[in-house]
Amino acid sequence: MKPDKAIKELQERIDIAKKHYAEEVPEYIEALEYAVRLIRKQKPMLPRPDDNGSAEYYESWIECPVCSEAIPEYTEEHETECYCLYCGQKLNWG
Repeated sequence: MKPDKAIKELQERIDIAKKHYAEEVPEYIEALEYAVRLIRKQKPMLPRPDDNGSAEYYESWIECPVCSEAIPEYTEEHETECYCLYCGQKLNWG
């Protein structure tokens, strides 16, 4: 099953559980929502450039598209992880 299909299936179950059984199965709903978040983190996203600094100290950063934390820029000499070190989002360096 592809990630988008899994997210759709889980989201349908979340919606049904919230509509009909919210008080009876809050842990089940929470577990399904957690699974959706984990699957979304596995879909590679491009890091965002973020020019950070002032006239005295200027530096160009790359940041995670999910948590906005600064991450090292990928270079062949210094290959970084394919995941954000802070939130675990899978990154696509393009």
